[in-house]
Amino acid sequence: MTAAEYRGLFKPVQSESSRSAQRRRVIAPAPTRRSTSDEEDYEPIVPTLPEDGDIQELNQE
Repeated sequence: MTAAEYRGLFKPVQSESSRSAQRRRVIAPAPTRRSTSDEEDYEPIVPTLPEDGDIQELNQE
């Protein structure tokens, strides 16, 4: 049961991180439309993985 509860706690955290990722993805396309060369620069600038790692670290604590 504790494992199921643990998974339940992680599900909302992942959904929140995905929402923030979607927000950043929405912000990125605007400048990318200005020039395709910028698109390559903006993709690496939109790494949501570090945030997800920070969230997981907080959950582990």
